[in-house]
Amino acid sequence: MNLNADVRVFISFQTGGEELHVELLRVDGLRILQQVEIEPIKGINVFHGDNASGKTSVLEALYMLGRGRSFRGQRAYPLIQRGRKEFHVYSVLQEYGARPRAIGICRSTKGVEIRIDGSPVKRVSILAKAFPFQIVTPRSQEILERGAAFRRRLLDWGVFHVEPEFHTWHLRYRAALQQRNAAIRAGGTHVAVWDRALVSAAARLEAARDRYITDLSVSLDRYVHRFEGLDCPFHLRFSRGYPNNKTLAEALQESIAEDLRRGYTYYGPHRADFRFVCDSKGDAFDVASGGQKRLLIIALNLAQAEILQSRSQRVPIWLLDDLPAEFDRKNRRSVLEMIAGVSEQVFVTTTDLDALDVEGVSEMKTFHVEQGRLR
Repeated sequence: MNLNADVRVFISFQTGGEELHVELLRVDGLRILQQVEIEPIKGINVFHGDNASGKTSVLEALYMLGRGRSFRGQRAYPLIQRGRKEFHVYSVLQEYGARPRAIGICRSTKGVEIRIDGSPVKRVSILAKAFPFQIVTPRSQEILERGAAFRRRLLDWGVFHVEPEFHTWHLRYRAALQQRNAAIRAGGTHVAVWDRALVSAAARLEAARDRYITDLSVSLDRYVHRFEGLDCPFHLRFSRGYPNNKTLAEALQESIAEDLRRGYTYYGPHRADFRFVCDSKGDAFDVASGGQKRLLIIALNLAQAEILQSRSQRVPIWLLDDLPAEFDRKNRRSVLEMIAGVSEQVFVTTTDLDALDVEGVSEMKTFHVEQGRLR
């Protein structure tokens, strides 16, 4: 495999947090990728080639290193190359002031095995802590169009990385919620017992979310105003998952009859949601164009990256799938310039290398992808 690549100079990368970058990536048997081994650079790494050549699968491999799963589907068979029984993803991560860390994932039809520095990892949260990243794909705007669970998951990813106890209280809340739902299905006799546990865990979980939303709103507003085309002053509107004029304890008590009828707990932080809203026009879902929605998602990811850097001193890696198709030339340049300010390393896919003809970026390394092989 020929790993020679062009290196150009344009947009300078400057970060104030701890550097994190992939030094080595090996992939074999994932979709059509065959014996891929690359040494990405700090800066922008571009994977170009025809559709279905395997470009996005490279980003998919990187995504797995931080989530343990794919962003394009969960079934094992489509991920494993035809004729193979398993696939392997291996990387070496370097973070400033720390020794290199090796992350390896092997997935077969029987399950997934994850190791960090040779030790088995059972919890995906450990993987997520080791490899924080931001990802934007052509489908990312669907977060504005799909259910609240997708937006809540994105929000909680950000809280998880900057609030040390959030994951613990999130697990306690989920456990209490499951027990309360079981009590509801059993007739409701012991629901009050689990109300106390639920409210206690919810208070800590919500406090962490509230701090994060406050910072996110400020940072997001700054990025939204830097994009051309977002003429409407969009901002975040957060819903706690129960009426604003009530405490959670009051909401649970007053809705017990309906909960017994439904068979589950309706109100609570498990129904929290956020929306992009323009005061003069309404919800972005209804009033924003496709291009505006894509810019809003980029702004949201930039705001999350900025908070991660400012509150935890960690700089996430960026994965951008098909960036040229998403934006016009001016906004594409703005996106890369802004990402350069909050990132150490970026991975971009494109079918048109010339579409990345932006003047001025610091370092860019290109890889041509063809039928699952890189050169």
